[in-house]
Amino acid sequence: MPTAPYRSAEGCAACGVPLVAGDALLSSRGPVCEACHKAESAAERERNVLRESNTSALLGGIFSTLAGVALLMMGVIATELPLRICVIAITVVVGAVARVRGMRTSAVHGTIGKRLVGLGAVLGAIGVVAIFVRFVS
Repeated sequence: MPTAPYRSAEGCAACGVPLVAGDALLSSRGPVCEACHKAESAAERERNVLRESNTSALLGGIFSTLAGVALLMMGVIATELPLRICVIAITVVVGAVARVRGMRTSAVHGTIGKRLVGLGAVLGAIGVVAIFVRFVS
């Protein structure tokens, strides 16, 4: 003997559409329909991507700036040129510029990271020029 499907008294917590108990998906707001669940999931994924890109931009900026300072110190202070350190520092700066340049950021620390990458690139370029002036010529 078939029974009538159970319907939730409240319906979808987001849009109010009546729900069948088997079709309801749980959300932080309560039972929601599939369309609202997909929209919430997409928004959550976007927030996670932006959070990750903000952190990556900040870390890239910090390491790029440190590598740029290392190149600058090699060009200004060093009496001998440690080639491995210079190659690693140049690779870090170029990699940070290539990765962070087109990254979407949404918070202050993401913007600061992008600016630090630019600062690291400038310091690295000045350091490379100083190395060429001191050691090549």
